[in-house]
Amino acid sequence: MAEKRCLVSSKTTLLYYERIQSVTIWANSLKNAEKKFRRIFPHRTNIMRIRCREHISPYERIP
Repeated sequence: MAEKRCLVSSKTTLLYYERIQSVTIWANSLKNAEKKFRRIFPHRTNIMRIRCREHISPYERIP
């Protein structure tokens, strides 16, 4: 199964202000993307959204 490029947006609370951070993760499914994300950032909890798509060109915008 081909890997998809998943964009995981999460809200991080830093001291008193919140910021949204997006991380690109290669995974073959949404669940995998979330698992990998949690392994990298165990302390970042609130994932806002994950968008996955087939990877064709690295410079293409994610719809």
